[in-house]
Amino acid sequence: MFSFSLKVTILAKGEKDMISDGETVIECDMKGGLKRSGGQGDLLAGSVATFSNWFNSEQGQKIDVYVTPF
Repeated sequence: MFSFSLKVTILAKGEKDMISDGETVIECDMKGGLKRSGGQGDLLAGSVATFSNWFNSEQGQKIDVYVTPF
């Protein structure tokens, strides 16, 4: 699997949200609110990047975070 070979975790937001590290896949197909505002994916991407950076800074590691729309 792509994420396993690159040693990354992939978060895919869509009709079914999925998170995978290449070994385990977690899916969520729960329905959200009927009035979703635009930009929620942007907020999710920014939050994931921020929390990843905070965690790795505390661990003394440098990581690269890539956010790519599909």
